Amino acid sequence: MIERFTLNQESYFDGKEKVIIDHHPNVDEVPNSILLRDDTATSTAELVLELTSTWRDLITPQVATLLFLGLSTDSGHFRHDNNQQSERLLENALTLVRKGADKQGVVDHMYRRKSFEAIVFMQKVLGRIQKDGDIVFSWFSKQELDEAGLQHPDHSNSALRLMTEIGEAQLIIFGKEKEA
Repeated sequence: MIERFTLNQESYFDGKEKVIIDHHPNVDEVPNSILLRDDTATSTAELVLELTSTWRDLITPQVATLLFLGLSTDSGHFRHDNNQQSERLLENALTLVRKGADKQGVVDHMYRRKSFEAIVFMQKVLGRIQKDGDIVFSWFSKQELDEAGLQHPDHSNSALRLMTEIGEAQLIIFGKEKEA
């Protein structure tokens, strides 16, 4: 995703000071940076919300909606938290709703409304799904994504989400061709 900001020039941020906020446990050290990490959080949006707790008046309904979107997507729409994270996640989601987050808009846009092209693409990806014991896998190519008229590999997430619902699967492998 960083290439969107750097125009595919990976060294763009090398000499610049940075603040990196992340919830993943193993983030590589980056030169000229301050790393704020909390791997007990379900999302970076959660950390941003908590960091701004003394400036809550800066959280407009639009900002609340974007942070709610981050909470929702990083937590798999509230499916990937563990018991210790649940209370924190749900309290933060409630804070955002109280700040005017458009929860229904997020749900509709992310989970209920898909383009025809996205559904046809998902059909292709799911049409090649295979199972070997307790391993389930599928894949797609950059060319297939382009042929479907879709701009970003994230359009495949609906197929992946369905694959994770296969009860007997212990491992899901989902291959995406990486751009050169």
